[in-house]
Amino acid sequence: MKKKSMLLVLVVLVGLLGLQQWLQAIVENLARETVASVSLSPDGKPAKGSVEVVDFSPLSRTLLMQGIRIEEENADMHASVESVTMRLSMRFMLAMTPLRSLVLSEQSEAMLLVAEDVRAEGLEWKIPQQTCAIKTHETKHFCATQSLVQHMLAGKGVDALDIIYESGAESIRITDMRIKTRDNATELDTQVQGSALEGWEGSHIRSLSLDAMSARTGGIEDFTLRSMTYADIHLPKKELVRQLWQALLKHGQDSDALVTACRPLLEKMMAAGPLVEKIRLGALRMKVEGQDVRLGEAGFDHSGGEKGRIAGFFQGLELPRGLFKDTGLLLPDLKLDFRGSLEHPKADEEKHSYTLSAAGLADVSCALTLHGNASLLDEQALLLRSVSDVRLDVLDKGALAWIGRNMGGEARAVSQRLEHFLNDLALNDLGWRDSPQNRKMLEDLRTFVRTPGRLELRSQPGERIGLLRLSELAGNPGALLTLRVTPGSVPLDRAILSLPGAE
Repeated sequence: MKKKSMLLVLVVLVGLLGLQQWLQAIVENLARETVASVSLSPDGKPAKGSVEVVDFSPLSRTLLMQGIRIEEENADMHASVESVTMRLSMRFMLAMTPLRSLVLSEQSEAMLLVAEDVRAEGLEWKIPQQTCAIKTHETKHFCATQSLVQHMLAGKGVDALDIIYESGAESIRITDMRIKTRDNATELDTQVQGSALEGWEGSHIRSLSLDAMSARTGGIEDFTLRSMTYADIHLPKKELVRQLWQALLKHGQDSDALVTACRPLLEKMMAAGPLVEKIRLGALRMKVEGQDVRLGEAGFDHSGGEKGRIAGFFQGLELPRGLFKDTGLLLPDLKLDFRGSLEHPKADEEKHSYTLSAAGLADVSCALTLHGNASLLDEQALLLRSVSDVRLDVLDKGALAWIGRNMGGEARAVSQRLEHFLNDLALNDLGWRDSPQNRKMLEDLRTFVRTPGRLELRSQPGERIGLLRLSELAGNPGALLTLRVTPGSVPLDRAILSLPGAE
């Protein structure tokens, strides 16, 4: 009896060992075939792929590949990976057995967990004049559609777009990414300390972030960015991206032909809705004409739908006065903040609102409602549009003083010269109609020039003004708008004398 039991155990062990070796051979062959048939480019042209070492352990479900090389000679693209380690899911392993039909459907777009964890080291990707290298690439819960898995198990080739649009992952982490771009004798070296992708499912990605980005040109650092984040990314349709890639390959050396071929494709991509719903930038510094330009933070939001909203902002944009030295103007260092939004409360209505604050110069805010849905590029249809609730607020914080400083001459004579300029512009150049409203508006403007303060311009609340009628503004602004001026506390001549460096 003991001999029979031992024999049975031996048979089971031999069977399990045989099953292990059989499964090991299947997985290793699949890995080699996949590397050999994968395409780097979206056009699906076959590549020449090889892998030096493939080892699979069925007990731990761990696949190891080393020395991966992929080349596409026609497109002059090359990729290599030092090593890849992944822990395959039980369901994916069953798909490689005669039980495949129980876990896979040929036409199903449902996601199948392929690997619980994937870690790649030493990645490099080359195209003409550019090289990209990544130290580590870690993926958690890598998935693919059941139809793509069927395709791969059948030994059929897949390209980069197939993988992007028919795969997904819970998260992807990248460390130490470096991109070198050569243009004649100049080399641009871009580095990213880390990158994280969350919630990738086919053409939708929940978020993508880059941390500590920097760029060097000729060995000199001229760009740094603390962080960049994208949220709710919606990739364009796969076929449009494929056509765009083909246009780039065909017209890459002819900029005019490239623009002609790509414009309709880009318009179709944009018409489908926002590609990215939220973007955030943090702490940017870059060299412009040898000067340090800095940005505290910036953002963009675009929600879809008929009643969607587009909004953007930047804070702490610093432009040194040295940038404007060639203009011959005397200006302070500029520090700007901006916010703007466009909303669609109705299908034929757009609400615009914008504010700009320039430290030491002025605060400006404006708003209007645009009615109608005719294209702004169609001159005939444009006449059917109208505006309402026009609002412009200006709070002078030194802008007029700097204008006066650049006019030269004695400070006490500047306000008089500006008043003469206003009179000549309104009465002679524009030919303002003689009316009580226009006379009051001109006098208010003179007051603003003498003692800069707050200026508020309004249209009648709720009154729609056809765009054709706006031409009346030049000769009769008082018929459409009202102006209110609140004088400041410092006359213009004293404000000019208080500027830095004023005599």
